[in-house]
Amino acid sequence: MTTIFRELNVGSGVNLVGLVLRSSKPLYLILVANLFDHTAFGLYTLLYALVEILSGFAIFGMEHALLNFISRYDGVDEAEEYRVLRSSIFLPILLSFLLAAPLWLVPGTCTALLSLEEDVTLALLLTGLMVPCLTLLKALLAATRGKREMRWQVIIYDMGEPLLLLAIVPLLFWLGATTHGLLSGHLLVLTLLLLPAGLVFDRMFSLRLLFSLTARPWFSRQALVYGLDMSLPQLGSKFIRRIDLFIVNHYLPLEVVGIYGVAAELAQFFAKIRASYTPIVVPVLSHQYREGDLQGVRFTAAYMAYFVTLISVPFFLVLLLHGELLLGLYGKDFVQGYEAMTLLCLSVVLTGLAGPAGEVLAVHGLPRLFAWYCLLQMILITLLGILFTPEFGLRGAALASSLALILSRLSLYIHSQHVTSVSPFSPPVRRLVGLSILILGLAWWLRSGPLVTASWNSVLPVTLGLLGAYSAALWSTTSSMLTSRQ
Repeated sequence: MTTIFRELNVGSGVNLVGLVLRSSKPLYLILVANLFDHTAFGLYTLLYALVEILSGFAIFGMEHALLNFISRYDGVDEAEEYRVLRSSIFLPILLSFLLAAPLWLVPGTCTALLSLEEDVTLALLLTGLMVPCLTLLKALLAATRGKREMRWQVIIYDMGEPLLLLAIVPLLFWLGATTHGLLSGHLLVLTLLLLPAGLVFDRMFSLRLLFSLTARPWFSRQALVYGLDMSLPQLGSKFIRRIDLFIVNHYLPLEVVGIYGVAAELAQFFAKIRASYTPIVVPVLSHQYREGDLQGVRFTAAYMAYFVTLISVPFFLVLLLHGELLLGLYGKDFVQGYEAMTLLCLSVVLTGLAGPAGEVLAVHGLPRLFAWYCLLQMILITLLGILFTPEFGLRGAALASSLALILSRLSLYIHSQHVTSVSPFSPPVRRLVGLSILILGLAWWLRSGPLVTASWNSVLPVTLGLLGAYSAALWSTTSSMLTSRQ
């Protein structure tokens, strides 16, 4: 088995462990949704989405520049490596403070832009403090992922965030059962996570050399150029990920924002399955392109599409059959978000079949082409959201987001295949797609027909049976994918 293929398999195992650990985060949201007022929960959901957007803008493409450079040139030029590190860490931190400044300096204007009626000055102050913390954490984790022998240690973050969030729930009441308390607790968690992330970073590199004032030049031109090339797609993808939440906030009550936020968070779990393969696949694709191994590129694309879908379908099957029960844990009002959750999750699962289409374009030297498709998705989600949300509420917002994602990703896949001649639809992937359609179609028929009034005890054996049939049917195909690249 080749070294590259072994790396893909090990990375898949690490991803699976990380996803299991990350799945504990909904437990925190369930506790918070039940213990706090729905309005406070909705405002917290909205403001943390703002934190993620501003952090994504601050780091722009530098985390990908860092990952790409360290993965490809590890140990080749230590001086250049530290210049890349400085460029990818200090510049985003500076930009994060600039982006957060309006939240501190003109909170009244920000309140009006967010369509909020109450005074949220303190909440905006806490939101602004969270932006540089999250930006620095992402940059440190990107550096760790770049070192192949240390990628497993990103589990520190996957495990640390949800467990710390659960641990601080009693503290939230001492801080106050308000949005301010929720934001203060999350800020504390991000601050605590910086310590292990910094220790891992110092083990791999050296904080002393990172802050060295004798290094000339201090920044890397190569990293800046690559980061700017990747900035548009990164800005687009970070903004797209949460723009629908702000459209919902504009047209619907703040209580409903929390319901949609939970549905979107569950859909983001599927998006993270795909995103977790990026640190593994990008270095492999870069190496294969440098070697002119087009067959290897096709295999890597098929590998990603196969395992992203393989992992996503069982989770989606469980949500399809037990989604109302899960949403009911957040509160009885959250059950109305079932259809929105189903639409959002289905769109992410479907687009996972495209494999690393954007990454293939990036390593092919066309990252800005990917940016145009992000812009297309942004325009579609805005126009469709304005059209559907006032008329259909939660379902309209979810339908707009889902259609925009599917149409833009389909266009991206077609263009990527035309430019690079790389398609992820190998025979194992086609068999997986066929079986997934059969299993999910049967589950949907049972959910809308025979099991529409069934109890949880009656639905559970059906779920286990479908999962067992799915696993048994794909056992041989998955084994062949794990043991051979043919």
